[in-house]
Amino acid sequence: MGLPKPRSLNIVFSLVPAAESYRCHRFFDSTPVAVEMRERGIRYDSNICLDLQPKLAPLHVSGLSGFRCFGKMTEQKLDLDAFFTPGLKILNFHPFMLATNCPGAEHYDLIKQLIPILDETTVESATYSGQGNGIFCSGC
Repeated sequence: MGLPKPRSLNIVFSLVPAAESYRCHRFFDSTPVAVEMRERGIRYDSNICLDLQPKLAPLHVSGLSGFRCFGKMTEQKLDLDAFFTPGLKILNFHPFMLATNCPGAEHYDLIKQLIPILDETTVESATYSGQGNGIFCSGC
């Protein structure tokens, strides 16, 4: 069931006491959480993902400036034309998906058990050889 909200937030803020922004796992959002975060000094959130929607701009919700995520780079056909539309391009990347060049859910289900142990010796066996999330880091 998870920890009660105030206790969970106390733990997070003990780790990053000067935080100014947040995004919840799976883009969870609610007005009570946004109000609590604002009361704790948070100024920005990015808790809504509007996959490849053009003309994204900051929104003000519950006193926070909301920066909507343009795309979850996890499992979608890459539409480069969408990147040339007007508006912000805030992208959500999962480090594991980038490190393994994961192309989507099917490959992820095969390798997700490696998350706790992924290192320089296991990453090669988990890395997808075709076009996947790693395309965003080619040349990095």
